[in-house]
Amino acid sequence: MEAEWQITGVTGMLGGAWAESLESQGKKVQQVGRDLFDLERPNADFLKRSSPTFFAHCAANTAVDACEDSPELAFRMNTAAVEVLGRALDPRRTTFVFISSTGIYGKANPSDPYSEYDEVRPTTVYHESKWRAEQWIRRHYANHLILRTGWLFGGRKEHRKNFVWKRIQESQGKTHLFGDPSQRGNPTYIPSLISTAERMISEGMRGTFNLVGDSSVTRLEYVAEIMRSAGQGVQVRAGDSSMFQRRAPVSPNESASNHKLKLSGLVFDSDWKKQMQNYIRTLQVEGT
Repeated sequence: MEAEWQITGVTGMLGGAWAESLESQGKKVQQVGRDLFDLERPNADFLKRSSPTFFAHCAANTAVDACEDSPELAFRMNTAAVEVLGRALDPRRTTFVFISSTGIYGKANPSDPYSEYDEVRPTTVYHESKWRAEQWIRRHYANHLILRTGWLFGGRKEHRKNFVWKRIQESQGKTHLFGDPSQRGNPTYIPSLISTAERMISEGMRGTFNLVGDSSVTRLEYVAEIMRSAGQGVQVRAGDSSMFQRRAPVSPNESASNHKLKLSGLVFDSDWKKQMQNYIRTLQVEGT
C-alpha cells in the first residue's frame, strides 16, 4: 500500500513525533530519512516511486549560528531542497506542508506578537533561507500549508535540540541559572501543534499560518518555568545581555499570535505551563 503521508526530519523532535502520531492512528506513513533525501545533496528521485496525499517537510538545518558561517550551505539545505521537493511533488495530488519559524519576522516589532499580516524582515541567514523557501512555495505550489512555529518543546531526552532537557541537565548541582529577559517567544507543545495541524489539514485549510502556543514570554520566564516544573529548587536570575551573545543577530522578539487560526474558528490547546509540568514528569519517569 502506498503511503498516505511522507515526512522528513523524522530524527528530530517534530518530525519524529508527527510520524508516531499518524502511525498510532493507523495511517500509512513513510519516514523519509537522509538515505532517501539528504538536505546537503537534495535529490527527490524517491518521489518518482510514490505519490503521497500529504508531504510534511520538517527537516531543516536549524543551526542558526552555524548558518551565519556557511550561508551557501544554509540556502542549499533550507531553500534549494524545498525547491527540489516542490518540483517533484504534484500539487494536484499532494498537499505540501512546510514547517517555518516565527523568527522570520525580524525586528519590525520590538515587543508585540506578530500576526501573519505583519511585514517579514529576517535578520539571520537561517531565517532568510526559510523565508525564501516560503516565497518559492507560495509562487509555485498552490496546494500548500506553511506553518510558522515557535519555541518547541516535547521531544525525547536524546534530541540534541531539546532545550528543556538541556536546561534540566545544566541545573544539576547548581543553585541558580541565568535567563535572557530581553528575548521573547511562544513556548509551543509539540503534541498540541501536531493535533492542531492535523485538524487544519482535515478541514482543508491551506495558506500560511502562525501555529504557536498562545503565551508570549521571555526566555527568562521560560527557563524559570522549566525549573519550577522540574522541582529543581534552582533560582533563575535575569542575565546581562553580554551573557547571551550569538553570532547570528536573532531578533529579540520571535513571539506571534495565531491570528488566522482564530479567524477560522480553531483553538490551539496552549496551557503551556500545565503541558510543561506533564512533559517534564514524563522525562523524569523515563529516567527512573
